[in-house]
Amino acid sequence: MSPRKTVRVALDARFRVESGASTYVRAVIPRLVQAAPDTEFLYVRYAGQSLGGLPEAPTIEAPLGSAARDLVWTNRALPKALRRRGVDLYHGLKLYGPLRTGVPMVHTVHSITRSRESEFPMSPRQRAIHEYGNAVFKRSCRLLGVSQYVSDFLVDELEIPSEHIRTVHLGVPGHFREALLRPDRPVFGAPGLGDAPYVVCVGNVERVKNHATAVRALARIRGSVPHHLVIAGRTDKPAAVELRRLIDSEGLADRVHLVGFLDLATLASCLDGAELQVHPSLSEGFCLSVLEGMCAGLPIIGSAIPGIVTVLGDAGLTLADPFDDRALADAILRWIEDPKEARRAGERARAASDAFTWERTAQRTLAVYRECLAS
Repeated sequence: MSPRKTVRVALDARFRVESGASTYVRAVIPRLVQAAPDTEFLYVRYAGQSLGGLPEAPTIEAPLGSAARDLVWTNRALPKALRRRGVDLYHGLKLYGPLRTGVPMVHTVHSITRSRESEFPMSPRQRAIHEYGNAVFKRSCRLLGVSQYVSDFLVDELEIPSEHIRTVHLGVPGHFREALLRPDRPVFGAPGLGDAPYVVCVGNVERVKNHATAVRALARIRGSVPHHLVIAGRTDKPAAVELRRLIDSEGLADRVHLVGFLDLATLASCLDGAELQVHPSLSEGFCLSVLEGMCAGLPIIGSAIPGIVTVLGDAGLTLADPFDDRALADAILRWIEDPKEARRAGERARAASDAFTWERTAQRTLAVYRECLAS
């Protein structure tokens, strides 16, 4: 009898912009490789896409073009490439994979924002891609929901059998925790910030992140406290233009700082220098930004939505109405004026963050691979 061949898994690591999902790609792949030395991994990536820092592995290159071109290549060229490479299982880490591969498919589902069309209207192109994604999900061997909220949505709204879904939480990388402890860590700074105390809000500037409520909350208390607001996240979408208009109209141009996307080392310094974190988001699958703030020991005020409550639990404050800037302002003042209670909340948050590690994410993901290969 010939020996059983090494299992070969294709990890679709394609992403176009940095986000929570790209953090997932960069964090989970090394842990998968480390935890499964007998498995051969290969990556699917865009031509020219940097996967620096990941373990070396064979790659399949996809052309970087429009979303329509992406779908054509994914369904015509990718299945053939997977067959040529002898792949046993395909895992879409962020993007939708092909409708058919000839091998078991696993997809990680990060968010269901685009499924809530009454709140977040889609263009015809977005709707078509969304419907395609739903079709891919229904053909997958397993779906990994990043929270129970996402998993429940897949069952309740897309009517995917619950036995095909596993909830696998995300984590905080060890080197981020290490960066927070480094004595030689650089001090975070932004033009106009100086030595002023600040509140931080982390997330790409999109309407769903609801940064406007944080700005309005600061406007309510600016005469009572010297604090600034630092917003860390990409600013390349129309929502950033709207947010800047709001900042100007509130007379807060010198108190609100949009500092762009921060790498993990810089983000660690930014969080370490903040007094507290706010996250009034309207929708999250699993809120990595809140988890990173918890890891930094920050007291956190977030929306009472499942993707935040899953992570934060009772280690911080959650607000029922994410648009209630008065309630957010009151909560910020409460902790600024009671630093001892804020410090205790930060300690609870840091302790709670220990439950979420990328090593655990990788182990649970590998267990799903074994389920699919066995079936």
